[in-house]
Amino acid sequence: MAVDSASKVAGSPTPTLRLPTQRSALAAAAAPTVDEKGPVAAAKLGAEAIVPLIAAAGSGPGGPTIPEWVKDAVFYQIFPDRFANGDVGNDPNGTMPWGAAPTNDSISGGDVNGITQKLGYLTKLGVNALYMNPIFTSPSNHGYDITDYEHVNPRLGGNDAFKQLIDGAHKNGVKVMLDGVLNHTSHQHPWFTDVRQNGPKSQFFDRFTVNQWPIHYERDADGILRSPDYKSWWGYASLPVLTNDNPKVRDYFLTGKDAIVKKWITDYKIDGWRMDVADELPADYWKTARTAIKQADPNAYLVAENWHDASSMVQGDQFDGAMNYQYFQQPANEFFAKKTLSPDDFIKRLGNNYPGDAKFGMLNILDSHDTPRFIEEAGGDWYRLRAAAIFQMTYVGAPVVYYGDELGVAGGKDPDSRRTFPWQNVPGTNKHDAGDRTGLIGNATVPAAPATPPAAGAATGAAVAANNGLPPAATMAPIPDPKVSAQLFDLYSKLISTRKKEDVLRRGDFSVLMTHNDSKTLAYRRALPGNARDATDALNNDTVSHDVTVPVGSLAADGTAFLDALSGTRFLVKDGNLTVPGLNGNFGAVLMRESGNG
Repeated sequence: MAVDSASKVAGSPTPTLRLPTQRSALAAAAAPTVDEKGPVAAAKLGAEAIVPLIAAAGSGPGGPTIPEWVKDAVFYQIFPDRFANGDVGNDPNGTMPWGAAPTNDSISGGDVNGITQKLGYLTKLGVNALYMNPIFTSPSNHGYDITDYEHVNPRLGGNDAFKQLIDGAHKNGVKVMLDGVLNHTSHQHPWFTDVRQNGPKSQFFDRFTVNQWPIHYERDADGILRSPDYKSWWGYASLPVLTNDNPKVRDYFLTGKDAIVKKWITDYKIDGWRMDVADELPADYWKTARTAIKQADPNAYLVAENWHDASSMVQGDQFDGAMNYQYFQQPANEFFAKKTLSPDDFIKRLGNNYPGDAKFGMLNILDSHDTPRFIEEAGGDWYRLRAAAIFQMTYVGAPVVYYGDELGVAGGKDPDSRRTFPWQNVPGTNKHDAGDRTGLIGNATVPAAPATPPAAGAATGAAVAANNGLPPAATMAPIPDPKVSAQLFDLYSKLISTRKKEDVLRRGDFSVLMTHNDSKTLAYRRALPGNARDATDALNNDTVSHDVTVPVGSLAADGTAFLDALSGTRFLVKDGNLTVPGLNGNFGAVLMRESGNG
């Protein structure tokens, strides 16, 4: 609930903010200074009033011991089929032209070689960790219906291409995290194919929950494959759920000598796993997985997909972190993109009960393959992405850039949020560079047809042949204005560079200095004990410019200089205030204290 305005008397102690969405760790903390009309005079604000809402890395109690590299990471999420086409020779017939609007079943030709070829672009942007959606053999474009966990999908380049990517990434200081899908598999997986054919006589029968055999299929009104005869993920018959307590299932995925979670670490040197629908598997499963993964590599990162509160999963015995939907993506979407939250409410919504360093192991996303693009949620207003990116890169946790956000790629709900990367918008990139395959189609041998049944909406061979090798009704997706792409890329690269340079932005505590609901502005501090170079970050979430006055009190003496990492402008503390005059709407300032003063 809101702070009582009557309690905000100059010189009085900062009121405690009761946070209904925050639990004990934050609810007990002192509140940010809030004033509906204007910031409290900084001269009245003493350092003792600043109680961090989040403690610095390594200083909070409990939680997992996360790999140190995660605290330094800026992740880049790649949907492999849509990022870059590095080898048209592995494109199946019917591959869409690069830039075509995606459909549920379309293949665009992106592959692992394309990612390897674009490592230079990624390092120029500044990211130092990749999170790749599933790369294993699968009949779909998204890869969450896996038929072979031991091989990279041939149309993505196979295992040798992946090894080259790992080697190239590591040489460039880039970590690689894969997407693990252990809750369910594909109905075309050999285990389930055997079950369909042999029923209870199949050696794999008890690895699934089969209600009736023979198995029957039907399609619903939306063309989605359904079957009441076995347990499938959310009723999608293409995704039969594995019996996670079956010893043979656990041996294959977790505990065996060549278990999947260990094999890709030991044989290919991947740096971590993002586990799909992790909250749908029991805690003891993930405890076993953590033991196996950390034995293979103590520095491997283990992160859960969880759209809700993940507190129980990050206590130190399961995951290092989680995809931060509830306490980052959702409030950031409402505050920055839709502008339906006040600064006060935004800060409240960030609150969580994650212990210790778990907060630094969170993947802070603005969007993903499962959500509409941020710019889409912002009604196409790319300016709103600027303020959101500034906050994302200066907040606690590991920021994640969803491929193309740095160029202003838009897109609605899946599959529209999975458009191909617009390489023609990257300054200095040739239009027909790898990944921009406009007008080109694949010429590889058509893969063998699945046994049963075809994917929903799949184009028939006759339809493909009649359309010059392309699935019917291919239309081109809109691309961003190149000028917008250039400005966003410059901002993202500058923010990432600043974050990598400044330890306080990666490991520092988090304290709110000011919120101003009328002007939609806020300011916060990142600081480390023993490090005099702290950061004061100011944000203007309004659509017009405002003078933003930040009360710093005894935190910085008058005359202390702060340099804005984004504009290069120097600001001095005066009368206990740090003021940024005329801060543009949907923008911010990253004010770094200059060493040797204040």
